[in-house]
Amino acid sequence: MPKPELSVIIPAHNEAALIGDTLTAIRAQLLASADIQRPELIVVASACQDETHELAAETLANHGDVRHRVLEVGKAGKKRALNAGLEVARGDMVLCVDGDVAVTEGSIDRAYDDMHEYGARLVGGQYAPRVARQWVNTKPAPSIELLKYARRHVTQPHRDVPGCFVGFFRKDLKAGYPEGAAPDDRWLSAYMGKRFGLDAIR
Repeated sequence: MPKPELSVIIPAHNEAALIGDTLTAIRAQLLASADIQRPELIVVASACQDETHELAAETLANHGDVRHRVLEVGKAGKKRALNAGLEVARGDMVLCVDGDVAVTEGSIDRAYDDMHEYGARLVGGQYAPRVARQWVNTKPAPSIELLKYARRHVTQPHRDVPGCFVGFFRKDLKAGYPEGAAPDDRWLSAYMGKRFGLDAIR
C-alpha cells in the first residue's frame, strides 16, 4: 500500500531575509526522510513588498529534486495564503510552516510518522522566533520542536496545537479555512477537536 504523500505549505509575508534558509532546511529534511515519498513544497507569498516571491522561486529552482510551486496572492492575510496553498496541494497530508521559522532536524519526519503510523489527525510544534517582533518577549532562537500531538481517545486536558507548524489530513480541511475563521492555533484546535473528538497531548 503506497504511503500518503505530503504537501508542505509555507505562507510568507515580507520574509525575504529568512525564506531561503527556511526552504533549504525543509527541503533537506524532505530529501533525508526514508518515509516521505514524492513530497511537495508550496510557497505562498502574501502581498509581499520585498523579494520573498523571487527568492523563494530562485531557491527552489536551484534544487529541482523536490516538487514545488511558488504562488502570489495580492491581498495580505495568512488565511488567504493558506487557502491558496490548500487549493493546489496534491498531498494526502498537509504541513503548514510559517515562513519565518527554522525547523529542527527530524521534526517533519516526526509529524509525518505521527499522522501516518499512529493516526494523529492534528500535529503541531512550538517555536522561538528568529527575528525580534514587538509581541515577542522571548529571546530569538533558531529552533522549532514538536511538542503537542492530537489524537482520538486520549484523556488529557485539551491544549491548543501551535499554528506556526501544524499538520493535518487535507480531506479534513478540504474546503480550506471558512469565512470568519482565524488561521491560528486556537481556531484550528477547536475546529478539529469538535469535529473529531480530539484532545491534545504532549
